[in-house]
Amino acid sequence: MTTATDQAARAQRNAAIGKIKVGAKALALADDSYRALLQRLTGKTSAAELTPAQLGRVIEEL
Repeated sequence: MTTATDQAARAQRNAAIGKIKVGAKALALADDSYRALLQRLTGKTSAAELTPAQLGRVIEEL
């Protein structure tokens, strides 16, 4: 069973990932450049693997 808190956290996470995708598109980042940015900032190459703090760090960078 998911709680309202879980649903809110999931919605916030999805919104952050969406912001990252929009930012990368606005900057016309190629996929390899996008993944290199994630790797440089977080040590991971997929936004789906990022913690909330890491998502925030990427958003700030973009």
